[in-house]
This record gives sequence, structure tokens and C-alpha cells, in this order.
Amino acid sequence: MKHLKFVGLTVLSLAALLVCGANGADNCRETIRGDGNVLVGEGRQRAQFHVLGTELDGTVSGRLDFRDRHSGIRLRSRNLTAYEVVDAETRRLTFDLGDSATAIVTLRDLGRRGRNDFFEISSGDYLASGNLRGGQVRLRHRGDGCE
Repeated sequence: MKHLKFVGLTVLSLAALLVCGANGADNCRETIRGDGNVLVGEGRQRAQFHVLGTELDGTVSGRLDFRDRHSGIRLRSRNLTAYEVVDAETRRLTFDLGDSATAIVTLRDLGRRGRNDFFEISSGDYLASGNLRGGQVRLRHRGDGCE
């Protein structure tokens, strides 16, 4: 069975069980990767992002690099603390930014070549979201028991 890890606490995820199969296989590796940009600000400026999240046997890892030059915001982390399966196409990743700050990233893979793919990031008072204006989100499953 697949589990989500929340800073030392393990929670069973029915959605992850459905995604990686109900045959009891524990070696399904799931990875979501997003690279591209979204529109931000009144002037419709673009913010750039690179994000990666991987879950394997209850262990999560990942990295985040987000830059909104319009607002002067830069969020970077290599400490993924939670990987949540929202639905078949959507994952929510929580990154520790240090000093008790977190960034929550939602990624949705809705097709080839980034068409209709979605990105959202929130941290403190900051929020940026929307369909990609360049780039793509890719969700992959590898290993026994994956679909």
C-alpha cells in the first residue's frame, strides 16, 4: 500500500492505493514534474517555476524553484515534506522553506504538451495560479502495480 508522509506521520492514502493498484505492490514510484510559467500581477507578467516531487514506499523527495520577478518573490527548497494525491491528475506538494515557512504547490497534468496543465503556489500571503503559459506538467508511474 502507498502512504503519504507528513513530517514523521504516515497517513494511508486511498487515492494513492487506487493509482498504484490494489495488488499490494509497494514499489510503485510516482513522480510529478512541472516546468514553465504562469501569468501573475496586474500587468500579466510571467512567473517561472521548476518543481519535482517523487513518492516511493512512503518516502518523499523533491525540489522547488519559483521566481516572480514582478513581485520580487523567490521560493526555493529541496525539502519536500508532503506528497498528496488529490485525484487522478492532481498532486499537492508541501515544501519546507525554513523559518517555519512552507510553500504548497498544486500541479495538474491534463494532457500532452502542457495544454490545459495547471500550477498553483501559495506561501504566507502570496498566491499565484493558473493554466500554464508555457511549459508542462508530467505525472509518471513506474514499477510493479502502477497503472
